[in-house]
This record gives sequence, structure tokens and C-alpha cells, in this order.
Amino acid sequence: MTACSESQGTSLYDASTNYCNMHVLYCTGAQGCPSVAEPNFVYTESNFDCTHGGRVENSANLCIPHSAVAFGPDAVPFYGSASSYLNGLPRGWHEEADVSGTFSEMFAWARLVHDQGACALPGVSIKMGPFVAHMWEAVRLGFVQGRHAEFVQQGLRWGFEVGLHPDRVHGHRFFKNYESSVSDAARPRVTAATEARVAIGKTLHLGAVVDTTLAAVRRVFDAAYIFPMGAVAKPLEPDKLRPTDDHTRTGLNAACDMTGPPSLSYSLDTYAEMARRLLPGFAMHVTDVEAAFPMLPFAPWIWPFMFHRFFASDDPTTLHLYCHVNGDFGTRGMPGVFKIFFVDVVTNMARAAGQLSIPASIYVDDIGGTGAKAKTVTIEMVKFQAWCENLGCAAFKRLKDKVASQLQLFIGFWWDSFEGTRALEERKLAQYLDVLLLFSTRKSLTLHERQRVAGYMERAVKTMPPGASCLLASVFVLMVGLSLAWQKRRTTRREREDYRFFYDVLDSNLGKGYYTTDRFQEGPTVYSDASRSSRYSGGGWCSSWGPFDYWRYGTAASKKPIDFLEGDTMICSVESQGPTWAGKIVHYNMDNQAFQKSAVKGRSRAERLNLLLKRLFVLQILHNCLLLFAWVSSEDNEMADLLSREGGIERFPEAVARRAFVVAPASLQAMPNAGRIRNLDMSAPFNAADMAMIAARAQAPVDRRWLSRILPAIVCIQAAARDDKQLVFSIAECVEVKREHSARSIQVASVQYPRASLYDGLPLDLLEATDELMSNRLAPSSMATVNIAFERYWTPLADEHGWPVIL
Repeated sequence: MTACSESQGTSLYDASTNYCNMHVLYCTGAQGCPSVAEPNFVYTESNFDCTHGGRVENSANLCIPHSAVAFGPDAVPFYGSASSYLNGLPRGWHEEADVSGTFSEMFAWARLVHDQGACALPGVSIKMGPFVAHMWEAVRLGFVQGRHAEFVQQGLRWGFEVGLHPDRVHGHRFFKNYESSVSDAARPRVTAATEARVAIGKTLHLGAVVDTTLAAVRRVFDAAYIFPMGAVAKPLEPDKLRPTDDHTRTGLNAACDMTGPPSLSYSLDTYAEMARRLLPGFAMHVTDVEAAFPMLPFAPWIWPFMFHRFFASDDPTTLHLYCHVNGDFGTRGMPGVFKIFFVDVVTNMARAAGQLSIPASIYVDDIGGTGAKAKTVTIEMVKFQAWCENLGCAAFKRLKDKVASQLQLFIGFWWDSFEGTRALEERKLAQYLDVLLLFSTRKSLTLHERQRVAGYMERAVKTMPPGASCLLASVFVLMVGLSLAWQKRRTTRREREDYRFFYDVLDSNLGKGYYTTDRFQEGPTVYSDASRSSRYSGGGWCSSWGPFDYWRYGTAASKKPIDFLEGDTMICSVESQGPTWAGKIVHYNMDNQAFQKSAVKGRSRAERLNLLLKRLFVLQILHNCLLLFAWVSSEDNEMADLLSREGGIERFPEAVARRAFVVAPASLQAMPNAGRIRNLDMSAPFNAADMAMIAARAQAPVDRRWLSRILPAIVCIQAAARDDKQLVFSIAECVEVKREHSARSIQVASVQYPRASLYDGLPLDLLEATDELMSNRLAPSSMATVNIAFERYWTPLADEHGWPVIL
């Protein structure tokens, strides 16, 4: 046995078994207890002593795998613990040099962290003792990884270091603020936002900047930065501005080490995650964490790099010095820190404690909980919110909560679990269309403008069929070589055409597309191949539904690269068979990796392949089908290979029969003109006829915000009418969902039910929505029909049950 010693407490680590046995104790509610000031807040039974009236709680003997151990050979590296302090202040701070007392409050807060912990700061609401106990209990139960727990515990005790180390930050760098924050219109709003942080203890106000202030900063701190501030409008609150902290300009972000352990780098896959979790008929409840990053404290030694200057409300003409002590929205490592804290630790702690039992997809600080029943989902999310607020580990914007619904707005999209679609938010759709139409006529664009439109198109692509990314290729190509936001480059004709085509597609589908393929039926499997040689160049394809085709390329076409011929062969098959593939998923196999990988990615560096990918994208829209591409070896692609070679047609039927490729009762059938000479059409991938067909598919706009509020009521009413109180959807039932997306099987939906009152057993909270539905169901001219129905059906039913005519 070897001892893993800490300044307080010892955990025994057995290298042979990779186990560490710890008897974890903690003290709560004891003001002045020395245990509050200890570095690690985790003690063994032998050295724990509390004589200040605190309650001692025992977590029981823990037997934790070494991979989940708090302190051991693979402990998370951390600089700013007790050894980095001198006289209660971080090393590199010189209190005696502060002759004016400018930084006296900053020194006092740093000593507070040293003596009691970062959670004792005025701007931190997390209750350290109970939080740590719940966290290590979750580790013991296997819900939280030990390295994440250790990282969070060190951060809550000493402050989070966000990937920084003193060896990587040197010197003094002071910058002026940007015009976006100091203009006459912006100044009062940025001041209000800054002072709001000061009021809740997340930022220190150090007084007015005088002639000696900057010299004092240099004397007191060995290294310090004053970052420049900008400001941007809040999307939902246009009368307010959000200050932006440019730590890239000071070099602080470049000094962040994101490798860990644990790593602060991560990718957001919330769109794909929600697409998997939002099954047919499922409801989603959305909530938002309030002040996500600012809830976590910085380590005191980082504070000198968080200086900034701005005007105060009581002194609007003089710059004042401020210092962030809690997280901001410009530090590179802060998103990774918050992800570990909230996603990897807090939510899993809640699951271990039984306070969250439904799937929850988290996009930075937006949370979407999903489940089969809307009421259950909302109850679970409210329970999770209360649990977090009780521990102080998160606060939520309750007024912005969106109650569970089958149609819900989340991370910029309206998600419809009945149709399996997601649609861009209305204001974003209008914004994207305006920019695309404008840029389709511009002669030149800056790097910033191209980055902006590329971001819009990346998001809009999520509402389009696979392959839409090919329309971004020209944008990315023209950004190469530009490094500064203001640098311009002329637009090309192809780039402008892509903007216009993207605008037309987005305008016709109103930014709405499928997020799941569950609504598509299985289609055929197709093999295609092309060959190229000095003597013969040809192509061919065959489908498991029976059709096949083959041809010889003309003189000009045979000179094209083989990857282009492979792509052209596939395009030919989709053009001829597309009308029979409506609503189908087609599995497409080819033996050319260059085109297959480009088709999967949706774009290619080679413009010749982008031309084919654009055509393929248009065909998928026109025929309402999805193509899934896979690479196969030349041996497995034998059938199509024979069709692409001279004389191969004679051996083709035998190869098909040997592989039992054609699905019964279909039979092999050659396409008309099979064996012809094929010449390539190198014109635009979409013409006027294509655009007319796409425009004909345009959808009427829908008031989704109103529909999302009443949809749960409609589901409850339908369930009550069918005597289905639970309305629970299993995965098996979801697979058999009705193709019209009614979230009911065809068999159940076809059963005749006796007439009943919509108001029979209706919960009171649904009464208003039901009245609204009934009032809008018929036009005013149909009131006579309503009266007849009232007298013929409702009145006898009310008399039978002894109900009043008007409830």
C-alpha cells in the first residue's frame, strides 16, 4: 500500500488493485470551523475534528476504482492551491506597493478565498459542503467521473484556472475599449450591464482611473492585463447590450491550455442528440441557466488579467477600473469549465440523487428535457431546477421556461415530434433570407461578411436534405488567404449563384426539414460503377427493384477523371429512378472513395465534384428521397462493374442471380436506350425548370408559437376521447407510427369510437385552450351548424348525465 498524502487527510491507494479506500467526512453549518479553510474538504476519519458545533456527516466507506479517485497518481494538475499563496495573497502580488489603497478590497477577497474557499465570495451561491458530499456520492455510484469531481472540487475551493498557468502569462498589456461600447448610444447600456455584475459581487469596482492607477497596477502585480471591451445587442432584448471581453487581443486566450486533464475542449452535438431523443409524439421542456459562466469563480491569481475600464453611472465622464472575479463570456477556457461543472457533474449528480430521470440535451446553458408525456417532462424539469437551486449550483430563468410540448423552440429551431421536422425560428429565417438575397448581388464581400453568411448557411443546412453543404464550398474557398475581418475579395459568379439558389430553397421550404429519417420507408439498394481506359469508357447501375442501365461515354466525356464519371453514373440513376423513390431511403453503394466521401460530407475541394453534388442535392429535393452512401470493394461491386465494361452485359445476369440481388417479385429490366452513347451536360446543376418545381413545393407559414401552446391540450383531448389516459409511446410503437405523423398506429386510428364531450373530465388548466380551439374551429357563417350539433348531441348527453347545459 502507498499513501497519497494531502495537507489534510490521507487516502490509501493500492497500486496492485487500482483501488483507493476513503472514509469521506465533511462539516456543515459551523461558522468559523477550521475545516472550512482546509484545502481539499475531504478528510479521513482519523484526522477529522470539528469542535464548533457543525454537523458531521459520514458518507460511508467508499471503494472507488482508481479511475474515479479524487487524489492519486493521476490527480488533476492544479496550480493555485495553498502553496501558491504568500501571506494570504497569490504569489506575484505586492500589497506594500499599493500605497493608495486602490486594491485593498481585491486583497480582502483574495484572503477570503485563501481562508474559506472561493464559494465564500459574495458572487458565488454554491453551497460547498452539501455540494461536495453529493458529488462524491455520485462518484461512488458511478454517475460522475472522479477526474471531473476532483477538477470541480479544486475549482470550488480555490477558484477555476480555466486552463491558465502563470508561466504562460507575462508582462503588462493595457488596451482601450472599442467604439461599439463607448459610443453615446452604447455607453449608458454597457455601464448598466457592468454595474449589474458589481451589484451581485461578480465584478469588483476599484474606483476611478487616475494618473497613477496604471503605474500602481504595474507595481502591485508582476503581470496584469486590461482587456478591451466591445458590445453587441441582445437578440431578445434589443434595448440592452451585452459587453464583450476581448481576451484574444491581450493574448490571454492564446495562453489557455485546453488539453487538461481533464480536457476543456469539446464539441457540441446537441442537434444530433436531440434528433435521436425526440421520438414520435414525445414532448420537450426547455429551460435556460441564468448567468451560466458568471456563477463560477476565477482563481484569485487570475484576477489581474480580468481588469477592464469603463464609465460609472455616477461619474459618466471618467473611466473606472473594474475586475472580474467570476466567469465571463470571453475567456477561451470558460465554456469547457462550465461544461465539466454543469453537464458532467451537476446533471449526473441529479441523476444519482433521483432528481432527474429523463434525457436532457444541453447546449451551453440551454436545456431541453424530453419524454413521452408532456406533464411528466415538465414535472421532472421543475424538480431538477428546485434541486439545483437548493444546492446553489444553478439558477434558472423561470420566466423564460417553455412548458413541455410536442412542438417546441430549442436552440434556434422549432422541433415537431409529430412530423419529425425542425424549422428555423421565424426571425432568424427572415434575417437569413435578407442576407442571402443581398449577397447574391454584391460584387465584393469582406471576410467578416463571408464568415457571417457561412454561419447562417451552416445552420440552415440542418433543414435541408443531405448534400446541401456543397453550396458552402465556394464561400469557404474564397475565405482562404484572408486573415483580417475587414479584408475584401470579389465575389465570383458561381458564389453569387449559390447564394441565390440557397435563398430560393430556403424560401420555398420556409426553413423546415426532417431531423429524422424515421418517416422514410426503406427503398432499394443501388450499385453503380464507371470505367475509363484509352479503348473504352462506360458506366452502369443496377437496382434491387429490378431496373438497370449501362452506356458508353462519348469522346469528350471519356476524357473526364474517373471520380467525375462515377458521380455522373450515380446522377443518371437518380434522374431516371427518382420518381419511384419518393419518401424512400435509398442505400447507394460505389467503389470510388473520392466521390463517396465527398457525397457523405456534402462538399468537395474539387469543383467538378461540387457540380455533381449540387445536382444531386436538387434531385433529392425534387423527388423527396434520401440517399445514404457507402463504399464497397470492387469485388463486392461486381454487378455494376460488369455493366461499366465492354462486353460485361453478357455476364451481368449470371452475377445478379448468383448474389440473389433482385428482390422478389421484381425481375431484371433494362432501361430504354440501354447501351447508348452518353454525352455529359456540363451546364448549371439547376435550371429554371428545377427552380419552378422547388417553388411549387413552397409551404404556407404557420404560427408555431401559438400551436406549441395548444398542442399538448389537443393531445390530452384526443387521448381522453380514446380512453387513453397515459398516452405513453414505447420505442416499438414509435417505429410503427402512422405515416401521416398522427403519433397513433393506423389500426388504433381506424377504430370507431362513441361520441363524447370534449369537456368531460377536462383539467381546468386546459379549459381556456379548449375554448380557444372550439371558437376557431368553425367560421362565423357556420354558427347554425354549431347550434344544431348543440341541440342534437350535447343537450341529450348533458341530460343523461345530469350535467348543466353550460359547464
